[in-house]
Amino acid sequence: MSEEKMNVDESAASAEELQALCDDLSELVAEQSENDTLDESVLMEALDGYRDILRLDESFKEAHFGIAYVCGMLGLFGEAAEELNLLSELEDTPSERTLSMRAALEQLIVEAGGVEEDVTMTDASSLLIQQGESWEASPQFAAVLAEIFDRFDEDGDSGLCRQELDAFHKVVNGTPMEDPTFSFITSNFELDTKGNLALAGFVGLYSSQAAGDVAEVLKDLKQLGYNEKL
Repeated sequence: MSEEKMNVDESAASAEELQALCDDLSELVAEQSENDTLDESVLMEALDGYRDILRLDESFKEAHFGIAYVCGMLGLFGEAAEELNLLSELEDTPSERTLSMRAALEQLIVEAGGVEEDVTMTDASSLLIQQGESWEASPQFAAVLAEIFDRFDEDGDSGLCRQELDAFHKVVNGTPMEDPTFSFITSNFELDTKGNLALAGFVGLYSSQAAGDVAEVLKDLKQLGYNEKL
């Protein structure tokens, strides 16, 4: 495999030829995995192969998927996240496959005991997980939203009243919340028994916004003191 993996003329590589190379690398990893012989040397060989393919076509999505998968297996979570971010930029809307790999990567990070400093969150696929036809906040995004919620829940009653929402809105937008915005939020997102915005409603609000305008969400997070690594 390694002797012939890049036996393609760089100036004439077609999409079919590049796909065939990706398929060979995927089969190599799958075969070794089935035989319980998958080790770091095999993964590194596959990683080098995928990188060679990107030298021929840096936008070839299948190679980016391959690198993300292999880096995840190697514990290189920052590199895996970077590849998924690149894939999201190549796609008009993050595909189900990208979102599934993002969720799998987050699970690997949890199992490994934490998040590497290099894992960045820069797009909707970083913040959301698809559940059927709906979108939910990823565990990391939900944890950040809970921190923000607690920061503005001044009386500690687990609900954001109008005054607390105004204080929040001043930080992210510079002005108190307008009445139509308040009415929309309290009509469409979960409230507590007092009619104040519950944590679940706050998370739902930002999950909905991230699905439609992730740039605005990232702007708010920056105003609140978070960077792209959350």
